[in-house]
Amino acid sequence: MYLSNLKVLTSSGEVIRDISFHKGLNIILGERCVDSGSTNSIGKTTLLRAIDFCLGGDEKPFYQDKENKEAIDQNVFNFFYYVEPIFKLELKNNLNSKAAYKVIFEKRISGFTTKHPNKLKVINFINGNEVTNDEYNYQLKEILFNYNTNKPTFRQLISKFIRKDDQQINYILRFLHQATSDLDYEVIHFFLFGYPNPIEIEKKFQLEKEVRQQKNDIKVFDRIKPAGLDQVILLTQKDLDELIRKRDNFKINEKYSTEEDRLNTYQNLINDIDEKISVINFEINALNERKNILLDKEFNDNTNAISLIYNEANLYNLNLEKKFEETVNFHNKMLQNEIEYINTRVSELYQEENDLNNKRSKFSLDYSITLDKLAKYGSLDEYTKLNNQINEMQSKLSNALALHEKSIDLNKKFDSLNIQLKKLNSLIENNINIIQNNIGVFNKYFSEYCKILFNQTYYLSADPNDKGIHKFKINSLDQNFGSGKKLSLVVAFDLAYSAFIKDEAIKLPYPSFSTQDKIEIIDIQELYNLASIAKGSNGQLIFPIIDDKFVGLKDFEENVIVRVSKKDRFFRIEQYLPQSIYIKSA
Repeated sequence: MYLSNLKVLTSSGEVIRDISFHKGLNIILGERCVDSGSTNSIGKTTLLRAIDFCLGGDEKPFYQDKENKEAIDQNVFNFFYYVEPIFKLELKNNLNSKAAYKVIFEKRISGFTTKHPNKLKVINFINGNEVTNDEYNYQLKEILFNYNTNKPTFRQLISKFIRKDDQQINYILRFLHQATSDLDYEVIHFFLFGYPNPIEIEKKFQLEKEVRQQKNDIKVFDRIKPAGLDQVILLTQKDLDELIRKRDNFKINEKYSTEEDRLNTYQNLINDIDEKISVINFEINALNERKNILLDKEFNDNTNAISLIYNEANLYNLNLEKKFEETVNFHNKMLQNEIEYINTRVSELYQEENDLNNKRSKFSLDYSITLDKLAKYGSLDEYTKLNNQINEMQSKLSNALALHEKSIDLNKKFDSLNIQLKKLNSLIENNINIIQNNIGVFNKYFSEYCKILFNQTYYLSADPNDKGIHKFKINSLDQNFGSGKKLSLVVAFDLAYSAFIKDEAIKLPYPSFSTQDKIEIIDIQELYNLASIAKGSNGQLIFPIIDDKFVGLKDFEENVIVRVSKKDRFFRIEQYLPQSIYIKSA
């Protein structure tokens, strides 16, 4: 699918912006202010945000600073609240045919939500029909990627095509949050490069997580279960059998048999409750053990991934301190969420245990009353003593058997998961040649573009690491990465990807567009070459640029799709926001 048109309208339907996209190169030109020489806050990147918003993104990036959530552009926020703009993004499967299939994804701002008085309300429409958020996102997946599995998510995938934030702009392959795992990326990259059955990758992702969790559960269980549990069960059963034999040989009057049967019934009910309490105690101990692990290790889970990220960041001179702080905050937030879940679950289990103990107390009282009743019929002290001993022994045996069954279940599930994972890995391995062949097709374009740009050969590879996870990497035959080349490489990668999905041997029904911000830092000759490649491509490249950098791209004047300036900002807020509300900048 291609981007065809974006309209921004007032709630009454008055057109604020009407932008048509075409195949090839699409430039957003930011004109420098004559008085101040500034190109800040004129809306160069707002079009990219608008595209992202229509493709399931949030409205907050329009007016909220990403790093400082308290920093709000009040004019933009007021524009959204008072004007209630409508965003309409039209996509087509063919830009050259009037009969092409098209779809319009539309988002309307409509005041504040009822639940959150300071949060803007967004209503979704597809081809003019109102839909829920879930339906909106489902249709985005269906239309742009032709799939409906849970993993990868639509927002994970579209981040490769809409590069507007630092992580997306600066990282070719690892374009999501720094804490995104290798497993996540394996699923994403396999999907993007045409693995024939994406649901297998999703299933592998889930199985890997379940195997790790099951392994941890077994470790926790082994730490808290009694030593020599099998022997404890054998010896306890032997003692219990002996006590039951003595009780069965005890002679009492047949008229007391009803009370004795009732006594056995109460004993069985108490035994069932003891088994349930034992299982609950295990779960509580296991959860508390997990919580202690989370509290102790905090940032240790993903040190290898973080190390790789920071090695790459060092290579390209990024702001490490800020990136590290973001990652730590995100990681600790994830830990805190899991700890909160554990605390909630433990509270629920304590409540269940309390309810069971109340039931046990009632049955124990009934048991004692029945036993007292039997004792009144005659000299049954020895009989009573035997029943009390049996009661205690059966409770002990029930606890041991419950732990034994739990151990069996844990190990059975672990073995079953490993068998499933082994079979699935075998299936994936049989199809891995498809991915490798597709990567070969991609490299045909990527290496060609890199030769034009740098006179060097860069290529993509996908090899399994020691955990069997395929890691996609950009390599150079010359082994000479330079910081100035990184952004050019990102754009070259996206252009090559657009060519790759339309190759006769591939034909993947994925987005034919890509956006890129901060293009100004690219060397002008490289940028000219990239613009030339994009102009002649079968995809779409959309980027903003300031006019003094555009001087070197004058040959591409016809590819400018919109101009913004201090006098004509993207939303034209001064024109549509009441003057009593508009805040003039200094």
